[in-house]
Amino acid sequence: MSILGFKEGEVIPDHILTKMKPEDRPKGKIGMTTEEATAKAEVQKERELHRMISDYIGMRGVQWIIHQPMNKRSQLAPGTPDFLFCYRGQAVAIEAKTATGKLSDEQKEATNKMYMDGWFCRVAHSIGDVKEELDAIDKRIELMRKLK
Repeated sequence: MSILGFKEGEVIPDHILTKMKPEDRPKGKIGMTTEEATAKAEVQKERELHRMISDYIGMRGVQWIIHQPMNKRSQLAPGTPDFLFCYRGQAVAIEAKTATGKLSDEQKEATNKMYMDGWFCRVAHSIGDVKEELDAIDKRIELMRKLK
């Protein structure tokens, strides 16, 4: 079977796809431009990062997490980080981003204000970033205990 003269499994070039209405394109990956396929893959990566961060925070003993799911419109103020929680008495805000993800101006403003109010704020591109932030809190608490 062929689609627009292209055999099944062949990639339809972007210059053809961009001239077509989205509803007229073939379903699935074959009907996506490179840019659309890349954007979809980035969203999937960020969703997976959200899941991993949520699981990791729970493993560190955090029971109460405010998490903004990616598939729903947020009820929180624009720019609010993806994860808000308390870890060992410290307020923590984590914004999950893929390697190519960038903070919006609203996100920069929100995290800067939160930081100035004493929150630990971090943009996490991986679980390692979250681990580093929570480990830094652990070290700070241990140092404060030794100074008492």
